[in-house]
Amino acid sequence: MKKITAMFCACVLAVAAFAAPAKKAAQKKVEEVKNIDIIVVEDATYPQGKESVGFTQFLGQFTELTPVVTKMTEAEARADAKISQFDLSALPLYLVKNTPKAREKFEDPIKQGFLQATDEYIVLPRQTPEYVITNRAAQPNVLELYVMSQCPYGVMAENKIIEAQKAGKLPKDKEIKIRYIVNYDANTGLFNSLHGQAEWEEDARQLVIAKYFPEKFWKYLEIRNDMYQCSKETCLKFIMQEAGLNYKKVEKLREAEGKELLKAEAKASEGVSASPTFIWAGRVKTDMGNLGNIPGFEFFGSNQNGGAQAPAGSC
Repeated sequence: MKKITAMFCACVLAVAAFAAPAKKAAQKKVEEVKNIDIIVVEDATYPQGKESVGFTQFLGQFTELTPVVTKMTEAEARADAKISQFDLSALPLYLVKNTPKAREKFEDPIKQGFLQATDEYIVLPRQTPEYVITNRAAQPNVLELYVMSQCPYGVMAENKIIEAQKAGKLPKDKEIKIRYIVNYDANTGLFNSLHGQAEWEEDARQLVIAKYFPEKFWKYLEIRNDMYQCSKETCLKFIMQEAGLNYKKVEKLREAEGKELLKAEAKASEGVSASPTFIWAGRVKTDMGNLGNIPGFEFFGSNQNGGAQAPAGSC
């Protein structure tokens, strides 16, 4: 009897020995299904180019999986044969491992062409509110505000700057440039703007005023923004008169040089689609909700650390 019992125990132990690795493998498989593996390619210079904790958390909620993040520098990404094939012009770049579970969650945006997917990764570019544009020239201490002149949100951003200027809050060691979002087709020689011809003509008008009458530009903008949708000659004459400008002289300059100036704006605004868009130091794309976190621009308020909620929206 003892011999039979010993043999039974040995069999049980043997089965357990074989079953243990299988059980561990099954447990490991379950653990993998619960996680979403993410590579975040980060910029080494600016905090806006690093992992966005909020976006990482969003991915976890969206996929109902636990994010497991591996961070990689731009230099490491460019040296990696698999990662370097992706567009690294905007960081952070999120790469989600293309598992069946992740693929299931992202299937619709992939099919609709919003996201790129390879056999190994699902690519999520320019998904964070702030990011670093790596292929633009650095412009230290320069803030560029990209707008469409007839966009109410662009006007709102400009007015925020005008208010700060009048209150003496603009940083003296930093320059603010108004830039314009416009498309130019070199084949047809035609311009296109979201709100039509009147908008890109106004863009050109503001460009020549900024170039030839810079001391009157902000005054013109302040008055113009109160009636930014009016394109009638009577409106324009009134606005320019109030700003101390000569209507005929400005229109003559616009007709002579406006289109050439607009071509430069079309080139500069490539990749910029939303009005307003802020680009700090030539590299950091930010918005009205986060600009107040950059020293010197606290007057914009901040969405972080209990600061004032900045106006939101874009064209």
